[in-house]
Amino acid sequence: MDLLSLRDAARRLNISYQTAYRLVRDGRFPGDVYRLGGRGKYLVQIDPQRLSRVSLSSRTIDMRQPDAHADVCAALRDPTIATIVLVHPDAVMLQAIPYIEAVLSSQRRTLVVQRDDDSRLESGPVGGELPVEA
Repeated sequence: MDLLSLRDAARRLNISYQTAYRLVRDGRFPGDVYRLGGRGKYLVQIDPQRLSRVSLSSRTIDMRQPDAHADVCAALRDPTIATIVLVHPDAVMLQAIPYIEAVLSSQRRTLVVQRDDDSRLESGPVGGELPVEA
């Protein structure tokens, strides 16, 4: 394992520098942390086994926003996001939901979907036929 600056470690983990700093400050960074001097400079080593135990937050993505599909991809790549909430999924996303859920469940992560036709949140597998608008 290489020693990395906190900024480089944040890039590798696909999280912001502020989030990485908060993890260090709260003692939840997934690896070893070495403080350099008294000015808040850190070198870190990312431990892949501890990475799976870091659960930061949920991420809500409104599928009506530009670049929403890119946001979904970024959330799927970020192992620190425990729950992904999709609001107003489009037809393409509705077809992908079973596959996304399978991937997330293997990582002990959750997908929550809020459909246009139903104001309540559904947790876990959507199940059944998914309507596709032409």
